[in-house]
Amino acid sequence: MNVFDILEIVIVALCAITYGFMLYFKVKGNVLGAVSELIALAEETGLAGSEKMAKVVDELYEKVPGPLKRVLNKECLEKITQTIFDWMRRYTTEYQKKQQEASVPVKSEEETKAEMVAAAADLISELLKLTVADLKAKANEYGVELNGATRRDDIVKAILVELLKKA
Repeated sequence: MNVFDILEIVIVALCAITYGFMLYFKVKGNVLGAVSELIALAEETGLAGSEKMAKVVDELYEKVPGPLKRVLNKECLEKITQTIFDWMRRYTTEYQKKQQEASVPVKSEEETKAEMVAAAADLISELLKLTVADLKAKANEYGVELNGATRRDDIVKAILVELLKKA
């Protein structure tokens, strides 16, 4: 037996082991996908928790090939299903917590009104500082039709009315 024969045996063994791992992960992925799908379908039925579990396990057991039914009996499938369900529940809970933490806090009606009043006051103050030509340009920028208004007060009123309509 020379070095090349030993190398061939090692390569064949490594290929067999690699193929075994690939097959294991493929089957595991298929089982996880099937269980997740069955759990989602069972959730839609509105049954009680134990009835949903029994439904998922029964449907999963029907998909198990005959020779594997001794190894993957209903008790084993129930453990697998419960593990996947617990994982899905943890993921959902963590996702919801992150969404709540990331959401913008809701302001009270009084806070919103106070902010609107302050913004309106700032806007009025800024508009009153502008010349008539600048006010006409601002009105044009906001899409306000002046309808022949040329007085400063009339232009300011028209701009404010239009902005309040949009708010």
